[in-house]
Amino acid sequence: MSSDKLITGHVLAGLDVSPFLVGADIDVETKDGVVTLTGTVLDSKQKAEAEETVLASDPDVKKVENKLEIKELVLDSLMALRSISGYNLRLLPAVKKALLQHPWLDVTGIHITAEKGREGIFRLSGTVPGEKDVGEAEQTVNSVPGVKYAINELEVGELKEVGNIAPSKESKSDPKVCGSLMEKYAVSSRNLTIINDIKTALFSHPVLDATDVNVLLAKGCDVGIYRLEGTVPNEKHKAIAEEVASAVRGVQYIDNKLVVE
Repeated sequence: MSSDKLITGHVLAGLDVSPFLVGADIDVETKDGVVTLTGTVLDSKQKAEAEETVLASDPDVKKVENKLEIKELVLDSLMALRSISGYNLRLLPAVKKALLQHPWLDVTGIHITAEKGREGIFRLSGTVPGEKDVGEAEQTVNSVPGVKYAINELEVGELKEVGNIAPSKESKSDPKVCGSLMEKYAVSSRNLTIINDIKTALFSHPVLDATDVNVLLAKGCDVGIYRLEGTVPNEKHKAIAEEVASAVRGVQYIDNKLVVE
């Protein structure tokens, strides 16, 4: 029969190698075969996964006291937070692109954001048409190189709000709806706010030279798509500009027409 110390060792080893517990911070204590889990996890799925992992780690585990909390990690170091934020900012465009290029997934109502203070952790929210879409969206995000875990909060149901992945299908297929939306969107305060947010992000970047970069609403009926025009010193700056602009909340896609001088 395993001792409490040995059980704890087996449990910690199991939790450490689980690919489904990335981003979790779990402490383990064992007394008389009862394993108590404390700390934080990213979502309810991880909380359940941790408990299942404990039960599978040692046959002498009698019971699991699951006291894990679901909450965001708060970093003490500002430098660490900036480093992680930079990593996620660079990765976010690739995540959006993977979702946008999926052959059949309806991403109209999906919103994707990077978790503050958690490197490679992204959160999916919004609505999708069916249960199949929920799992497919999560799998698509997890398949992007650099992504460590996707927190999946997608709901199945009718579209409530257009997400930040792609423009509404309705707006693209119906000329009347298209014209109406473009007319309203082009002069709306929300659109002006997003454009200003993009400009602020570009000009605040520590490396990017955005002196000759202009931000415009893209032509056509692609609501939420913005176009970058102007000149930049090199290809690196062109790529950085697209990454920074794509990460701004409310942006669905960036049409990068920047020219390298």
